[in-house]
Amino acid sequence: MPINKNYNFGNNLVSLDLETTGLSPGKDKIIEIGAVKTDSTAKEIGEFNSLVNPGILISDFIENLTGISNDDVSKSLQFVDIVDEFQSFLGDSIIIGHNIEFDLKFLSEEGLKLNNKFVDTWRFSQIMLPDLLDLSLGSICKYLDINQQNAHRALSDAKFTLEVFLLLTEKYENFDNKLQTAICNIISEKDNELFFLFNSVLSQTDSNVKNNIFFSPMEIIPKHSIKEKTKGNYFNYENDILQKIFSSDSEILDKVLSNFSYRKQQLDMSEVIADCIKNQFSAALEAGTGVGKSLAYLLPAAIFALKTGKRVLVSTNTINLQDQLYLKDLPLVKSILSELDPDIEDINFSILKGRDNYLCIKNYGNQFVDEDVDQNYLRFLAKMAVWISKTETGEKSELGLSNYVNNNYWRRISPKNKINCYGFDGPCFLRESREKAESSHIVIVNHALLMTDLKSVNSVIPDYDVLIIDEAHNLEDVASQHLGWKLDERDLKDIVRINYGKYDLIEMIGNLIKREFKNTVDLDQAENKLKRTISMIEELNIKYRNLFKSFNQIVITRGNKNSGHNSLRIDIDSNFPELKLVRDEWYELKLKLDKLKSDLI
Repeated sequence: MPINKNYNFGNNLVSLDLETTGLSPGKDKIIEIGAVKTDSTAKEIGEFNSLVNPGILISDFIENLTGISNDDVSKSLQFVDIVDEFQSFLGDSIIIGHNIEFDLKFLSEEGLKLNNKFVDTWRFSQIMLPDLLDLSLGSICKYLDINQQNAHRALSDAKFTLEVFLLLTEKYENFDNKLQTAICNIISEKDNELFFLFNSVLSQTDSNVKNNIFFSPMEIIPKHSIKEKTKGNYFNYENDILQKIFSSDSEILDKVLSNFSYRKQQLDMSEVIADCIKNQFSAALEAGTGVGKSLAYLLPAAIFALKTGKRVLVSTNTINLQDQLYLKDLPLVKSILSELDPDIEDINFSILKGRDNYLCIKNYGNQFVDEDVDQNYLRFLAKMAVWISKTETGEKSELGLSNYVNNNYWRRISPKNKINCYGFDGPCFLRESREKAESSHIVIVNHALLMTDLKSVNSVIPDYDVLIIDEAHNLEDVASQHLGWKLDERDLKDIVRINYGKYDLIEMIGNLIKREFKNTVDLDQAENKLKRTISMIEELNIKYRNLFKSFNQIVITRGNKNSGHNSLRIDIDSNFPELKLVRDEWYELKLKLDKLKSDLI
């Protein structure tokens, strides 16, 4: 392995990997040990590799995965016979492994309990590669351009793990000193593993990192500018530009697309959309799979925007589809336009998402006020520091957030938690995304944001001249969700049950008033009010049960059964006898709810 840096880790390193018969240390056994030792400068000084007779059969799955068969290990030594040699090889070296706790548990189960310091490249990668979702050794090797051969053999994987460690160390050394300091200060001393890594092992390589320096996230955010939207006279629809792009003998798409094939429907669709935009009328188009609809509407939209300087808004169904348009299709449009005219000025395009998709720098900075913070959350914050130092958008979609914990952590540092933001004198990704949209020819949104913006007092989406709705068949459902409201039986049940069960809220309020406010409140008046409240809740209980009983009956008798559930769509024109009863019952229930609300205030 080529060593490109003058490392000094202060001790020898041993990169370790085990192959086993399964995942359970209690019942499975080690079948191979592989280890690579280096000196403190990362120069290789030895290897240890041995097959181990597990004393149990190796399954077909493990044999196919590792290439190690029962015949291979039948004549090998058992672990007890090689443990002394292996332990001598390890010495007091720092042990490196990928998900090293797995290996240490197997060794402990075999009676080898190690007191060595250790570094887990899985956790190291978690912080250093914040955009990577899959943190398996194979995925990390691919990400870091490590040619992983002979995977799932212990010695090979030990070497790959060492290479991952050294490359991550090199990345860390290339960080700005302020970022290094930030990471060292974020990681808690209680986090033995990572504190040792960042404040001991890696600090050997850079004496400039100083602990206990106040960390401000503003210091590590990259600076970037927003380009102004331009207007040019590059194209006219009259000169058959779309024919030139989408024709069967198109040289442009042949250059830009490796697998371009002529599709008449794509050309037809693009011409219809161009005509709609030019003559300001609406159209609904259905495009089958394989038509290439994204290019068919994006190219005429881009040409119009460049020609006029006006803005086109494109709305699609999901954030994933937004990202596909922004990261894949619009750069392709840019390349096509450059083929038409190499001197063309760049078309500006941007993406807008809901506020909870952006990092709030102020919220992030506030997380360091509380000293009693969970160590997993601190690891998350360190990962965020690395990401903040390189992101230009602050968008959640850039991150590898896969589980509930990470997504729950994200909510703490996104703007969604801020009911009102009274301005922030500093970088703000949400504000910058809106400013970028204001300077864009094409803005990509999703249906949810489009609908939410319609009812919002403070519009997020900038003014636009042309609206293209992709995946329009989903728009009605999204509109119903965001422009309507929901009545849930469970929510009503929670309201009418506040004076039932172990925690009788009404009784608790009464006792609190008697105990804490007996000298300042008219107790008789308060008691009468609580009695009225109980009476109203009991009436509500009857009303809501009647309402949902009627709902259920209508859905069962008039609805359609789908996936085991009955459903019924009722619109403004629906008219049948039972519907009047439901409307009357809902009106009575609403009156009772309004009365309860006013009586409680």
